[in-house]
Amino acid sequence: MNNMMTLQHTKIKTSFETSMHVVGHVFKVILYKKLLSMVSRYALNEIAGEYERVAYADKNLSRCGCVIKSTHDLPCACELFKYIVSFIPLKTIHIF
Repeated sequence: MNNMMTLQHTKIKTSFETSMHVVGHVFKVILYKKLLSMVSRYALNEIAGEYERVAYADKNLSRCGCVIKSTHDLPCACELFKYIVSFIPLKTIHIF
C-alpha cells in the first residue's frame, strides 16, 4: 500500500513540475512575455481564447461584449487589440 501511495505522489509531483516549466507553443509569442510564470495556466488559456476573438472585435468594438472582463477581470478582445504588436502588461490581470 505504501509503495502505491509513493508512486502516486511521485506522478502528481512530476505532473505539477511539468506544468510549471513546460510552456505551450501558443504562449511563446511576445504577447504573453510578461504573463508567463506569473499568471495561472487557466487564465492564460482564457486570454488565448479571447485573443482569437480580436479579429472580430477590431472591426466593430461593440461586438466584443467585454464578458470576460466583467466575469473574470481578464482583458477582453477589444482591450487585447491594443496589445497586438507588444505584450500584455501584468497590471491588466486581476490579482485573483
